[in-house]
Amino acid sequence: MKQEENLPIHRKYRPTTFEEMYGNKTTIKLLEKEVEKKTVTTFLLHGKRGTGKTTAARILANGLDASDMNIYEFNISNQRGIDQARSIIEMMRFVPFDGKSRVMVLNEVHAATKDFQNAMLEALEEPKPNNYFILCTTEPKKLLKTIRSRCEDYEFKELMKRDMLALLNDIRDKEDIDVSDELLNKISDMTDGIPREALVLLGKVFKTNNDEEAEEVIESHLIITDDMVENIELINALKDGKSWKTIREILKGIEDEPESIRWGVLNYMSKVLLSSDGDRAERIFLILEEFKDTFIYSKKPGLYCACYACTKF
Repeated sequence: MKQEENLPIHRKYRPTTFEEMYGNKTTIKLLEKEVEKKTVTTFLLHGKRGTGKTTAARILANGLDASDMNIYEFNISNQRGIDQARSIIEMMRFVPFDGKSRVMVLNEVHAATKDFQNAMLEALEEPKPNNYFILCTTEPKKLLKTIRSRCEDYEFKELMKRDMLALLNDIRDKEDIDVSDELLNKISDMTDGIPREALVLLGKVFKTNNDEEAEEVIESHLIITDDMVENIELINALKDGKSWKTIREILKGIEDEPESIRWGVLNYMSKVLLSSDGDRAERIFLILEEFKDTFIYSKKPGLYCACYACTKF
C-alpha cells in the first residue's frame, strides 16, 4: 500500500494493486481475469459510496496497460451534458500518447443527462481500438438500460466484519499506534462495512489521547449512507422533533419509494440511538418503533402516518 506522510489514513493507505484490497474477493478475481484477457472494453463498477469502486477503477486502468497520462477521470456530476460526451468521443479519434491504451473513468455516471448517455451509446458498445471505459456509480438503476446492456457489470459490496477488522488491524500495525481490539470492533460496528468511512474514523481515533476520548469520537461518528442522503432533510426533521406543518411540506417534495425512505430512517436513527441517552434516546426509540414495519403494502399513506405519529412524541 502507498504510504505518504501528512495524508489522511484513507488516502495514505489507498490500495495500488488488487491484492491490497480487502473484501469483494469474487469481484476482484473477475477483474483480474479481465486484465489478463482484455476482452471487455466497457466496465460498470457499482456499489455504495466508499466501497472501493474508484480505487478498483484506477488499478484496473493500470492493468489495461494505460500509463498515467492516458488515464482520464471525469466527475460526471459536474460534466454531465452532451458537450462533455462529444469531447470524450472526439478524444478517441487520436492514438494514445504512448501508443498503448487509453482508459476513461466516468465517476458518478448516474448523474449524466439522457442526452449524454444517448450520445455515448455507440462509443460504449464499440470503443476505438485500445480505448476502454470504466463507469462508476452508486445508483446503476438511474442509467439507461441501453447503457447498462453495453457494460460488463461488477458489484462492490460492504466489507464483512472479518475483512473490516483485518483491514483495521493492518493499518494499526503499520502506524504502530496503541488502539485496543475493542475500539477496532466499535469502529467496525459504526461504519457499516464501508472501508473509507472506517479508515476516516480510525484516523480520528489515532489523534486522541486516551480510550475515553476515542470512545467519544467513535460514538459521535455518524455515517450518511446512500439510503439516507436523498432524504436527510426529512430524517433530521423527525430527529429534531419538528412540527407536522414542517414535515408535511418536506413530504410533498419527496419522490423516493416509501420503503427506501423507511430504511434510511431506520439506518440513521439506529446509529443516533447508540450515542443517545435519557429523553433523547427515548424519542429516537419511539421513531424507530414507528418505522420498523414495512411500507410495501401501505405505501405513502403508511409513510405519512408514521411521520405524523412522530410529531406527537
